[in-house]
Amino acid sequence: MGLLSQESEGGGQREEFWNSSLRELRDLIQHDDPSRFLRWPVIAKTMFVNNSLTSLRQWRWLKRSAQRARWLGALEENSIGDPKPFLLNTRTSGNQINHTYHLAQFEDKTHRSVSEARLILEFGGGYGSMCRQAHKLGFRGRYIIFDLPEFSCLQRFYLKAIGLPVAAGISDAGQNAIALVSNLADLRQTLNLVSAELSPRMFIATWSLSEVPVELRREIWPLIERFDSYLVGYQTAFGSTSNTEYFGQWVRDNPTVKWNNYLVPAIRRFNWYLMGTR
Repeated sequence: MGLLSQESEGGGQREEFWNSSLRELRDLIQHDDPSRFLRWPVIAKTMFVNNSLTSLRQWRWLKRSAQRARWLGALEENSIGDPKPFLLNTRTSGNQINHTYHLAQFEDKTHRSVSEARLILEFGGGYGSMCRQAHKLGFRGRYIIFDLPEFSCLQRFYLKAIGLPVAAGISDAGQNAIALVSNLADLRQTLNLVSAELSPRMFIATWSLSEVPVELRREIWPLIERFDSYLVGYQTAFGSTSNTEYFGQWVRDNPTVKWNNYLVPAIRRFNWYLMGTR
């Protein structure tokens, strides 16, 4: 999931809400016990999908999919952070269903598997759940998460706790390590250090790129314009920015990419997928 809740239409108060949430999260990281961090109210507000109508629709779609065994096989939850169980299957969680659904929609629309990618750059990685699900579905390449420092801290704690290889720093040479970066200079350096042989390359931004200023989005595009596939989720508007217009321009400016732009079936209102492949 991205920086804010995906089930909203956006609005002028969101930046103020987010600044307040960051202050709350920073205080909890510094002073609270992280063993139950998924029960912190700020996590529930910003990055953890609990039991909801959306989760129910996603669950039903995954169960009815032609690749049902693949998706359901990736839904075994762990105890790290004390996630709230999903009501219809207590061995998983709404958040795990949510991220599996996003990846399943990508594969269904593009006919490409996340396991084929050798490099994934995720913009806004929450606490690391999407990264976890990509690895559960067979990804074995270099994973880079670009996020705020507070979330990089959570990601490091969580991903190491579940046994995934988190790089010690941006110069880590391991091609299969997970790199956590929090500023554009480090992101550029990390991408420059990555071998050009790591292809195909995939970009993921689920309700994150659509929640930052357009100026930052313009800084990101040159870094990903040669990627092979894109999984983007966005809401119709964020504050005064029309995301439908913004991402519509992406499509028009990049005709060599085969795009699929459609309403998220499990949400249906105000929320869109933009899938692209070369």
